[in-house]
Amino acid sequence: MGKGFLCSNGTLGQELGDLIVQSCRKRSLNVRVDAIVNDSSATLLSHAYIDPKTRMSLILGTGTNVAIHFPVHEIGLTKFGTRPPGWFDYAKHVIVNSEMSMFGGGVLPMTRWDEVLNSTHLRPNYQPLEYMITGRYLGEIVRLIIVEAVETAQLFGGDLPHSMRDAYSFDTSLVAAIEGDASPSLTSSAALLQKEHTFATGPSAEDMRFLRRVCETVSKRSAGYLATAIHSMWCLRNEVEAPRTAAASIKEDQNVTVVESEPQDQSLSIACDGSVINKYPGFRDRCQRYLNTLTQDTNASKNLLDASASPSIRLELAPESAILGAAVAVAVAVAERTR
Repeated sequence: MGKGFLCSNGTLGQELGDLIVQSCRKRSLNVRVDAIVNDSSATLLSHAYIDPKTRMSLILGTGTNVAIHFPVHEIGLTKFGTRPPGWFDYAKHVIVNSEMSMFGGGVLPMTRWDEVLNSTHLRPNYQPLEYMITGRYLGEIVRLIIVEAVETAQLFGGDLPHSMRDAYSFDTSLVAAIEGDASPSLTSSAALLQKEHTFATGPSAEDMRFLRRVCETVSKRSAGYLATAIHSMWCLRNEVEAPRTAAASIKEDQNVTVVESEPQDQSLSIACDGSVINKYPGFRDRCQRYLNTLTQDTNASKNLLDASASPSIRLELAPESAILGAAVAVAVAVAERTR
């Protein structure tokens, strides 16, 4: 949703599978659509195929989203649409596409730069969390801080490059490069900055040190807000899974085998994909540290585990997950059809 695509004409209210098949037939391609999954669901499926403890997935790139493995009985029946006879008799869990980007409004603290970004956005308040943590917006937050610093604190000698006056002209890849520059005088990132934006006089070492602190602060907040959102999902899942019996059980019938795991084991893996979580220097490790603190504090306060126990949430990379997850979804659909 956050990518700015405009494709509602001719697609609104239509079955996507049918549209894909029709387009393929026009090109003489014999294609059958067995499953359609979004990136967050595909990421969960791809990693769960190799790690049974995978119960959530995270997308953090241009946008953000989380999918979660959730009990069927906690979801309103109307959400499931049309299901085969007897489906609810054996279906225990489903993958829920949370659209997490829409959460956080009025909950997470905002800065004046966040407020400027939100008020000038085409869809104010539409995706509050996304506006504060994703690759599409981190660079813009940094740019807004730069503009104010030039006007009020003589950053760059009080001269803002003309190209930097345009909204979204400061790319998040540049933010990552500046924060990741380990050279004493930040010459590498300074050269990259001057390549992207024309300066009357190049930025000083002091300018670059200030910029790196800004970039680090913005990315730290992003990792912290992301960890908070993930932790809230983890707590919700633990809450709804709590009534289950303590012993592991295996239930079988002619249609499906359901393996119920022990509720005491609240550890899980989160499959991660996206340019920020995968490539931004130190981002995933930082988010993992925040999650470790949150889960250990929660476990200690509820006497579930010793506060020094191993982390209950593990962020794990899931490369090529959109393709692999779609393949897993098709395999499941075919197996269900031929059962």
